[in-house]
Amino acid sequence: MDDQVKRKGICLASRCALYNQEEDSTDHIFLRCVFESLVWNKFAGCFEVGWRHHQLIDDLMLWWKGKARSMNLKQPWLISFSILAANIWWERNRRIHDATARPDWKIFDLAHRELVLCLGRSKGEAKSPSDVISCRRLGLPIEGGSSCPPLEVHWCKPQREWIKINVDGSSLGNPGRAGVGGIARDSEGQVCDSFSIFLGTKKIYKAEFAAVMEGILMAKALGARGLWIESDSGTVVAAI
Repeated sequence: MDDQVKRKGICLASRCALYNQEEDSTDHIFLRCVFESLVWNKFAGCFEVGWRHHQLIDDLMLWWKGKARSMNLKQPWLISFSILAANIWWERNRRIHDATARPDWKIFDLAHRELVLCLGRSKGEAKSPSDVISCRRLGLPIEGGSSCPPLEVHWCKPQREWIKINVDGSSLGNPGRAGVGGIARDSEGQVCDSFSIFLGTKKIYKAEFAAVMEGILMAKALGARGLWIESDSGTVVAAI
């Protein structure tokens, strides 16, 4: 690195090989360079983790290890740190010594493939829908277990001139303090209206049913020509 050369008393013009900004230093390459930020951010996104910038490499490593404590996919997350750092470093050397450059998505793809090879036949332990999504993004098979795997649910837009309302009801204690909520969207997925109502003391079935009824009333007020309601209560759906 140029910063290490300068410590020996050798003066030279220095420029980051990855993004041609600032001095070519260890901290810049792994912490402040736009190029490395894109790679780190893409990989963190696979785990539904928001990327954040760090001032020191030690801080970055502590943050990375800390995130692993709350993850089910600990092994892939921890291994990916060294793989990403190595690929960023190799790309920096490639640009300096071979005068060839690859885009950030290519470095991400290479690191992703290397991670899959390192894990071999290891499977991701999926305990939530977000774990399933992460495994799919990383190309990892999902670990089977005695419990049922998480059910993947995808929200779909309603057809033209229809309104789609997602509703839910809750009761703390059953019976207990209950409330309902819902949100309406049009065929473009844009929010049209929403509601949140406290019901007092109710059983969960009555709360879930009240949520559907409030959704119908809201759709009527919006002048909907067609209505699609989604509820997570199978009992209420069967009753209607």
